[in-house]
Amino acid sequence: MVSGVAWAPDGKLIAIASTVGIYIYNSATIEEVSFIPSSSVITCVAFSPDSKILAAGSRDRTVRLWRVSDEKLLQTLTGDTYMPYWVGAEGYDHAEASALGFIEVTALAFSPDGLTLASGYIGNSVRLWQVSNGKLLQTLDSGSLYETSSLAYNPNGNILAMGSSDIGIALWNVSDATLLRTIKDNTWCVAFSPDGKTIVSGGYYGIDPFRVSDGALLNTLGNNYEIRSVAFSPDGQTMASIGRGTTAKLWRVSNWTLLRTLGTTSWDIGQIAFSPDGQTLMLGENNQAGNGAVSFFRVSDGTILQDLKWFYRIFSMAFSPDGQTLAIGGWTPDGAELVLRRVLDGSIQLRLPIGQQGVAESVNDVAFSPDGRKLAFGGFYYSHSTSSYEYQIQLLNASDGTLLLTLPTNADNLNFSRDSQTLAYKSNGKIFILNISDGKQIQVLEGQSGKSIVGNIVLSPDGLTVAAGSSNDCVWIWRISDGKLLYTLKWDQVISNIEFSPDGQTLAAVSAHVSKIRLWNASDGTPLYTLKGDQELSKVEFNPDGKTLAAVSAQGGKIQLWNLSNGTPLNSFLVHIGKGSNYTGNVTYSPDGRVFIAMNSDGVVEMLDSSSGVLLYTFIGNSGGEDLMAISPDGTLFATGSQYDGTITLWGNAP
Repeated sequence: MVSGVAWAPDGKLIAIASTVGIYIYNSATIEEVSFIPSSSVITCVAFSPDSKILAAGSRDRTVRLWRVSDEKLLQTLTGDTYMPYWVGAEGYDHAEASALGFIEVTALAFSPDGLTLASGYIGNSVRLWQVSNGKLLQTLDSGSLYETSSLAYNPNGNILAMGSSDIGIALWNVSDATLLRTIKDNTWCVAFSPDGKTIVSGGYYGIDPFRVSDGALLNTLGNNYEIRSVAFSPDGQTMASIGRGTTAKLWRVSNWTLLRTLGTTSWDIGQIAFSPDGQTLMLGENNQAGNGAVSFFRVSDGTILQDLKWFYRIFSMAFSPDGQTLAIGGWTPDGAELVLRRVLDGSIQLRLPIGQQGVAESVNDVAFSPDGRKLAFGGFYYSHSTSSYEYQIQLLNASDGTLLLTLPTNADNLNFSRDSQTLAYKSNGKIFILNISDGKQIQVLEGQSGKSIVGNIVLSPDGLTVAAGSSNDCVWIWRISDGKLLYTLKWDQVISNIEFSPDGQTLAAVSAHVSKIRLWNASDGTPLYTLKGDQELSKVEFNPDGKTLAAVSAQGGKIQLWNLSNGTPLNSFLVHIGKGSNYTGNVTYSPDGRVFIAMNSDGVVEMLDSSSGVLLYTFIGNSGGEDLMAISPDGTLFATGSQYDGTITLWGNAP
């Protein structure tokens, strides 16, 4: 999500605030220069007048100042522990209120001389800080019951304007902290004209320009819904605005007439900024789901010059076998894409738009071959030629993205054999086995006695057999070479998940409906044990050492362990516990089997000792939520992906 944009006064850099940190771009090339990570959502950004300091406010009610040249953290300005009355009334403590954005920093403004920084918050306080040493100089009571939504200094630096939806505009004398005037309006954003004579208020009902000297209303620019950001061009002749659910607009200041409408719609929070030379307008916007993009327009004619497009949603991701590359399937404003990023520095190695003569909608599954040379993915796109959704599997050369094979089929559960020679996948209730070298089908495997294949499919570790569960009462094991059905493993339950043990000798199946696990000898199909869980089970996983079986409960986040040799219970424990927690059921062993990595949809990732359940580390991820997880083959890194805003976070030891 784009929560703020700022253009450095010297024109060289732009800063983009997001849920995971601050992206710094070269304004001439629109190439990413650096990234400043943050454990809390960044809500607003501002450059100092000399472009040497970057300030950022966040959800945790702190303001941080970085030196732009080397990104050294200079100051951390801590706000008070105030919480609005309605937050406390709902029973939230300070930490929970921070995570949910109820006490965040809402606005920042440097004084024209760069010596003072003003910060606004949810609540009624505005704070003035000395930039050089972080000293609190003054606290102003905005009088708002809700928040200070916008701050702006006049060009002389002697007046500070505060905007709020319930008060309007409050003008303060900076030298003695006295209130000069209150201009009643519904205000979400404010901006002074370069000559300091006019102040513009944008709010729920539109745009209102006022004369600063006496607060007189100069005009009313109606028919503009929920204005979120306004800005004057450096020469003062043009004013730009953006509102929720509306396009950005440019206005002639001399008579407040509409010059042009820019061809984009901001569904939620829109942020705008002029380049220092006034020739370009930067627009940060979000769609209805809160996912962001940044566009650049030429002011003179409204031509779009450049787009910065991030993933709106992440559907799938996988590490390459050497752990050096992360493949990400996601959705951008132009449709679905498959992107390969270098783990070491995050640089893009390949960007592959998906879909032919249509807009791709999803990349459902992605997998590297064990030798790292091939990459397979399944997805679908909307075809303009047929006016329908088309499904496909594509097989690519992982080094350069060369398309090797396209199959028009809906697929999931992509599984390469250990020798990288075959690919197995499930489609329309059947299992297909392909020869990778020529794309020919080796086998098509179907359920028996009219029963359909459900849930996941798994290849045995030696790649000789494949297993799948039925819709009601059995698990099948086939030999891949000739498609012969080897065993029908009877179990009068609906199968939701199956897994082979690391040595391939045991097959486990879980039935979520009855919270039971059945184990068979995979070599001859004889039943071994039936294990009973005490909560609804979502998946089973073998410890890589082959000695322990783990079952995971998505409801309540409980992990239960059994001794694989005799089926006796070993331990059980809970993952993340806390108010507002939303456990996703996404938990997995590390490659060495010593640690569980568990992920929650509230953005918390935990590492627990896999035997005792003792919490080892807690990672605070994207507060918008983490939904997907992938672990590097050597276990030194793991990646989490958010379907909330399309961000990927890498954790662990740097490669």
